[in-house]
Order: sequence, then structure tokens, then C-alpha cells
Amino acid sequence: MKKLMLFIMFVLMSSSVLAFDVLQSNENGAKTHFKAGYDNVKVESADNVSLLEVEYTISSTRTQLFPFVNCGSKSCVLFDLTDLVGLFNDTINNSVEFTLDVNGTSKKIYLDTKNPVVNLKNANFDLSTKKISLAFEYSDDLAIEKVELFLKSGSSLNLISDVSTKTSYDYSVSSSGTYEFVVKVTDKAGNIAESSKSVVVCDLDVPVISS
Repeated sequence: MKKLMLFIMFVLMSSSVLAFDVLQSNENGAKTHFKAGYDNVKVESADNVSLLEVEYTISSTRTQLFPFVNCGSKSCVLFDLTDLVGLFNDTINNSVEFTLDVNGTSKKIYLDTKNPVVNLKNANFDLSTKKISLAFEYSDDLAIEKVELFLKSGSSLNLISDVSTKTSYDYSVSSSGTYEFVVKVTDKAGNIAESSKSVVVCDLDVPVISS
């Protein structure tokens, strides 16, 4: 009898854990960071839910309730983050954190209004090693998704490497010419920043001093 009671309690506790997903309304896959202008949010749940509570703080803490509606096999809420802020006449100057709550289960999402910052500081050619040494720095006010290094050829960018965990890179050259490098930073909302620098390699022959 005791084991049966424990089993029933476990089932009741498990069933009380509510699940919901946050997506961009025209895309698949969970999302936490939204780019300004692409901030149409879809909250959906397969559980029996009625209200979504959304809270954020700019000049003061604001709270708005949205009713769930039927979306096929699930319940959902559709709203825009900038429209929500506009309801309270708040001005968005920086990125904003929102708390979504459904029956006591909460998740954080963000309206990311800032582009990343990136600077390709140095690009120096070393004749002895036949390598171009690159040094760069980057940052974001929320979270970076990826950092990529490209070699520009005409109007096209050719990926050299993902350098998300690096601040320097050595590129080997096999011929003389102009090499233009681009460091591209993408944050989790899809905001992008780039920095470029060119290096002219004139001669790959190391001079030899004869006696």
C-alpha cells in the first residue's frame, strides 16, 4: 500500500511539471534571443494552459497577460516584443530581458537591439614563416553565437575557419598578392558585425646572403 501511495504521488508530481516552447513564429526550433524587427514570438504548449504572463523592466516593471488559443494539437500565444513594450509607451534603448511564466513555470527570452562589436586589429606577414598573423577582438551585450574568419575574393567571402574560441589566427600563404581578411561575428539573435584588414605580400623568397 505504501509503495502504491508513493507511486501515485510521483505521478501527480510529474504531471504538474508544465512544459512550453518559445519559438519565432515563422521558424522551427526553440529560441531565446530575438532580433529587433524579427521579434514575433510564439509560445506553445501541449498541456492544458490558459494564460501566459510576460514581465519585463525598462523604466519600471511591466506585466502583461495573454490568453492561450487553440493551435491545432497545441495551445499557443502569438505576440511581438516591440509591440508589447509599445503598449506601455516604454522606449527601447538597450537590449531587454523578458520573463515568460505559464502556471509557475518560467523562461527567459531577450530582445537584442545591439550589434556585436568586432575589431580585426592586426594583420602582419612574416616572410620567414610565410604566414600572416591575425589578431582580433570581439564582444556582445548578451551572447555570441559564432565568430568566423573569411578570405575575401572579389565580392565573395570564403570561409577559412570558425574562430569562436580564438582571438588570433595564423594564415599560411603560398603566393604573392593582396589578402583581405574579414572577421564576422553573429550573436544569438542574428545581429552581425564585421571587421576587415588587407595585407600585401610582395615576395615569398627569403633573401640569401652569399659570402
